[in-house]
Amino acid sequence: MGSVTLLYTGTSGLIRAYLAHEAEHTEFRELLLEGELPVITSELTRVEFASAVSVAQRGNRVEVSSRVLDRFDRDRWSRGGITLLRLNPGSLLSRT
Repeated sequence: MGSVTLLYTGTSGLIRAYLAHEAEHTEFRELLLEGELPVITSELTRVEFASAVSVAQRGNRVEVSSRVLDRFDRDRWSRGGITLLRLNPGSLLSRT
């Protein structure tokens, strides 16, 4: 069986990839949005991402937050896009 390489990122990595004013934007965009490797993140990222984009809009760092959120959602469903890992609290709680 061969190995598979995936990139895991949290919300901060995706914010850097989507918002041009963020530090290291170009590098994160190229790696996470334009790269060849599949990107995975937690399903909590969608909520955290929406909150961060809303804060950026209030701070005039992004004009329309819904455009950024729409792009994120499109990227989630595109071939080779961002995959959200579902939380399964039942499996975590059964181990304790």
